[in-house]
Amino acid sequence: MRARERASVTRARIRRFSDRCFGVDPRSLAAFRIGLGAVLLLDLLLRARNLRTFYTDEGILPVALLADQFPTLARLSLHARSGEALFQALLFAVALAAALALLVGYRTKFATGVSLCLLLSLHARNPYVLSGADALLQHLLFWTLFVPVGERWSVDAQLGGAGRERIARERIVSVGTVALLSQVLVVYGVNAILKARSDAWMSGDAVSVILSLDHFAVFLAPALRELPAVLWLANWAWVGLLLASPLLVLTTGRTRIALVGAFAGMHLGMLLTMSLEIFPLVSVVALLPFLPEGVWDSLGGNRRIARLKDGVSRSAAPLYSRLPAGSLDFLPPRIGRCRGTLARTVATLVLVGVLAFNATALGLVPVPAVTDDAGATADSTGSTADSTGATADGNGGVADPIAAVSDLTAAVADADPRWTMFAPHPPANDRWYVAPGELASGERVDAFGREELRWERPDALAGSYSSPRMRKYLSNVRGDERLLSSFADHLCSQWSRDREGDLETVAVYEVTAPSHAVGEDSRDRTELVRTACDERAT
Repeated sequence: MRARERASVTRARIRRFSDRCFGVDPRSLAAFRIGLGAVLLLDLLLRARNLRTFYTDEGILPVALLADQFPTLARLSLHARSGEALFQALLFAVALAAALALLVGYRTKFATGVSLCLLLSLHARNPYVLSGADALLQHLLFWTLFVPVGERWSVDAQLGGAGRERIARERIVSVGTVALLSQVLVVYGVNAILKARSDAWMSGDAVSVILSLDHFAVFLAPALRELPAVLWLANWAWVGLLLASPLLVLTTGRTRIALVGAFAGMHLGMLLTMSLEIFPLVSVVALLPFLPEGVWDSLGGNRRIARLKDGVSRSAAPLYSRLPAGSLDFLPPRIGRCRGTLARTVATLVLVGVLAFNATALGLVPVPAVTDDAGATADSTGSTADSTGATADGNGGVADPIAAVSDLTAAVADADPRWTMFAPHPPANDRWYVAPGELASGERVDAFGREELRWERPDALAGSYSSPRMRKYLSNVRGDERLLSSFADHLCSQWSRDREGDLETVAVYEVTAPSHAVGEDSRDRTELVRTACDERAT
């Protein structure tokens, strides 16, 4: 009897610990859903600017070349079914509709599944433009499938009955909430370990070095370069927060609110100083499930917010009656009853795999060496060149079971893939690209379409690319002759389509120079590819 009592007490303690650490307020999950939908919409709109360049046969990576480089991705990607711009535009429209449905919480699980499938398909269509932000977005969408993000502040809640929100659970603890919160801790924890192994970060100089790089620096970065003491403090503040990241689940109340606010503030600081695609915004959204109930209780007591909520509800009420509330659950009843158990099992297995893979990648868990057919031997933490020639660009992703399913992160990550975020070795050189072309008249032009051909460091280097993803693409493919030739062919076609005069030849050069922190003005110029446009046409 005593043994049973002890077991019962132990289970009760475990439940209390789980509830305190991994319990999530459903309003925090609702805020997370809204933020995730908004980020998906923003990401799609930003990508749409380069739809033709990145995702069609008229662009830099035709479907045939993708199939040659990554046969599995080409087969799995719906976006690779056609290289036509209209086909891509239709898929973008469907993805936008699914993201909007996720944002407002209409048929939330279905919208989440469609969004995840189309996101993986889009990433597979051109893996060379991906970054850690895309890997994190994949993970967050996957875990969203296992948590009830539509229980509050959603169309589903309204269609389910006027009283549903009043009787909804006050706190949710499940394998899904454990996995969702643990995913964020994995990102911060891995990066904390990498920074602890870094001389640059442990000396307090890393932030200064990073902000001295023009190809990342935007907005406030040039001004902050003149404040070395502030950058030194920011360096140690970020390292300290990363080391303290387990407290995001071990603390409660105001302490947790303060930690979430500190992390969010640092990510917003990145947004105001560095060109990192959507990484800062995705990171802020990932923090929302950590917010305790006190935040929403305080906001709910604010009269202005209460009036705004009531106004939105009254305005949206006429729309609810026009929306079908029928279930999309087409599974037989017996299978449907097993769905919860199956979901918990899948989430548990994937979470264990994620934790194990990241521990292995950091060298915390030894693994036996793997010998390939050619006799080459390497362990999972070894440093070997990958087939893409990809290099770290500040916010790399981790190849774990989720990313392995899509084979995306491994396609562009370092040979030693992790959540790097400029660790352990921040880059010391600026890099930009020049594309000198020669017209039939003999005139030399910039094939990128800039007003004049210049080899000097651009005044606003981060803004000199059509998008940050173009910088990422050029950085990832600079060691692959076929991909570079395809890029040069694209420049020839783009010039013929958009400008007067026949472009006869085009070359692409990479120019590197030490960052402002080094203070030297030397430059290295490397020719990456040279193409005769008339030969391409024939």
